[in-house]
Amino acid sequence: MRLTSLPLVSALAATLAAADLKPPRTQPQHFPLQAKAGSLTLAAEYLVRGLPGDKEVFFVRDYLVVEIAFFPAPGSRFTIRNSAFSLLLNKDKTPLLPATPQMVAASLKYEDWTDRPTLQTGVSADGGTIMIGGPQRTPRFPGDPTTTTDPARTPPR
Repeated sequence: MRLTSLPLVSALAATLAAADLKPPRTQPQHFPLQAKAGSLTLAAEYLVRGLPGDKEVFFVRDYLVVEIAFFPAPGSRFTIRNSAFSLLLNKDKTPLLPATPQMVAASLKYEDWTDRPTLQTGVSADGGTIMIGGPQRTPRFPGDPTTTTDPARTPPR
């Protein structure tokens, strides 16, 4: 069942449990947006790019964050599926689909997870090259070959 009364519903970061930064919200009225579908009430808050942690808020550069809470009627049962959520921005026809918690965590851990525009310049003379402004690579494991393009500095396998 698709809900059209709450277009801002998305599970882009499903890892948003209640944080210690503010007390857990136990009622739909504690959220800025609410919608009712049968015996289930959905509540949501758009957190922009802030992902609440235990004692801090993490800036998630690659994702939009929407906290969603489900409030079923007493005694009722329901199933939550990731595929039931999407986010439409500014009436765009292409919805944004949810990301897995693993993808969000990887983008936090590895800043170079997604290539971003950079300004790069270089000078070559007598077989040597000096590059300035290239992307900094974070090694994902010892000897990660993606962190260097210099074959002389690549460890043997």
